[in-house]
Amino acid sequence: MKKVAYYIVLALLIIICGSVAYGAYYYFDKYKKIDKEFTELTDKKTMLKNDLKALLDTAEEEKTADETEDADDTEGSSDIEISDWVTYTNTKYNFSFKHPASYTTAGCPTKPCGEFIGEESGGDQTIMQGDISDVGWPNIAIMHLSSEYYNPPEGTDLRAWILETFSYYADYISLSPNYTITTSEGESFQGYDYTVPSSPQSYSQRYINFVNNDNEMFVIQLYDYESYSSEFYDAWLGTFVY
Repeated sequence: MKKVAYYIVLALLIIICGSVAYGAYYYFDKYKKIDKEFTELTDKKTMLKNDLKALLDTAEEEKTADETEDADDTEGSSDIEISDWVTYTNTKYNFSFKHPASYTTAGCPTKPCGEFIGEESGGDQTIMQGDISDVGWPNIAIMHLSSEYYNPPEGTDLRAWILETFSYYADYISLSPNYTITTSEGESFQGYDYTVPSSPQSYSQRYINFVNNDNEMFVIQLYDYESYSSEFYDAWLGTFVY
């Protein structure tokens, strides 16, 4: 009887040891599989993170390239040679731009005027005009006058201010600023650039409105802005510095 009991106890011990051994094996095998899967997921996460970073870097490079290209376009990259243009500086506000050397800077003392640059209203209005006997361009005006329109209250929404006076510009002016004026101090002003099409009564006109740090609104006006004149005007705009 004791011998039988001994074998029963031995069998139970073997079964228990086997169960423990199997459980330990199962647990560690499962752990190794989980650890392997976790490592694989970590590797995939790292790969995805690197891929995402590469995509973001590529997108940023493309954005920078596009912005550089747009800036080059805005700054007058064209077939027009401006290396021999000379600089004119407004006597009151000190903004400057370049122009062909053939333009005189003594205004228009006699008619016909020819190509000239002149100031009116004590420097509040600067005019650059070519020989427009046959065409309407180049004809440029840079203005800041004493009237209320040119002196909006501080914090005024510029687009709303423009449309309050010229409501019919609503079809041509963008919803947000779309032009940047650079300054000689390295600052910039955001403005609105829009073109009003020609009509039987008038040439087309391109306007650029911006406000300086003193809440003074300036308007750059380009007359007869069409495909045949846009290259000259764009080259000229690329030289304008406030």
